[in-house]
Amino acid sequence: MATNSQDIQLNDEQKQALAALEQETGRPWAVVFAEALQNYRSEVEGLVDSGACNESAYEALNREGLVGCIGTGPSDLSTNPEYMEGFGDGAE
Repeated sequence: MATNSQDIQLNDEQKQALAALEQETGRPWAVVFAEALQNYRSEVEGLVDSGACNESAYEALNREGLVGCIGTGPSDLSTNPEYMEGFGDGAE
């Protein structure tokens, strides 16, 4: 892991983004970079503290209230051949 700031490699887009933020905020790029890093670290720590990093997709969706939010479809979808009529007939 790079511990020397000169070992950190940024692509051109990242360098331009830092330069733009430096100009917009009037603060040195090192300060902008440090604040962005701190914000990212806080966000990651918040996810770890909340247990979000250790949950399954189902648990995450359930926590956000997205499991079961669509409503119900036909109860016989997998067994009624009527729903398969014409399926695969059209060439698109």
